[in-house]
Amino acid sequence: MKKICCVVLALLCVSLCLAGCGKADAANEEPLIRNFVIGNSTAEIQAHTEDGETRYVIAITLPTDTDFKNCAANVELAPDAVLSMDSPCIVNELGGRLILNLALEERDLVVTSGELSQTYSFQIELE
Repeated sequence: MKKICCVVLALLCVSLCLAGCGKADAANEEPLIRNFVIGNSTAEIQAHTEDGETRYVIAITLPTDTDFKNCAANVELAPDAVLSMDSPCIVNELGGRLILNLALEERDLVVTSGELSQTYSFQIELE
């Protein structure tokens, strides 16, 4: 009986350890966008977690004379990550550069990697 209890206890410990080794939750995920540049302005990629929910922000300062309806952006993604061309602000892609309409009210970028999906909003300051 003692041996059976020890085996059951060992199996419970192993299963708890394995359950803790699974995929990290959204609060621990690194942003899939590594670098984001428009013209001479480099964005800061931010992750804000509240109540277990993580939201991603592209914080950038742009010149006041920027053409917000046709911004050419260079985006560097994590390995195996891809931009969803269904993102509302993507106008076109030219030779690996995105053309974005940042004048839209809904101007999110969606990035996926496998089953993981992250939505990035914009925080734009003017210089």
